Amino acid sequence: MRHEETPDRLMVGEVVTKRLVLSDDNGRHRAALCVTPDGSPALALFDAAGTPRIKLALRPDGTPYVILGDAAGNTRAALSLRPDDDNPTLQLADSAGTPQAILTLFPDGPALALFDPAGDNIWQAPPGRAPRGQAQYGFALPG
Repeated sequence: MRHEETPDRLMVGEVVTKRLVLSDDNGRHRAALCVTPDGSPALALFDAAGTPRIKLALRPDGTPYVILGDAAGNTRAALSLRPDDDNPTLQLADSAGTPQAILTLFPDGPALALFDPAGDNIWQAPPGRAPRGQAQYGFALPG
């Protein structure tokens, strides 16, 4: 079956661009696939208000991360592989975006740390071994 080109459909074998934005019928951006200023690929899905709610990207070194954001645009949860050793890390944050829990799975077992609203460590297990999270997940969509 051959698809015909119409004003609503364009068939091409390849599209090359640095940014692709999908909009709804009202012109609101709902998804963006882009190459970030540092050359890394990224995908963002936006809610009806235009706030990015999920972001999937690679860091410049190739390690992946996924960010879940709230309606205010704050990072609430992040899952990533650590750049230095590829160990998985889960970070949970409060409504201000301050990390409250970080869990890292090391080859010899997990490490968990809990933080107060000021970001101070209030508990960790095992004692003396703190997981390391990525407090800031840079994700700027170009243009």
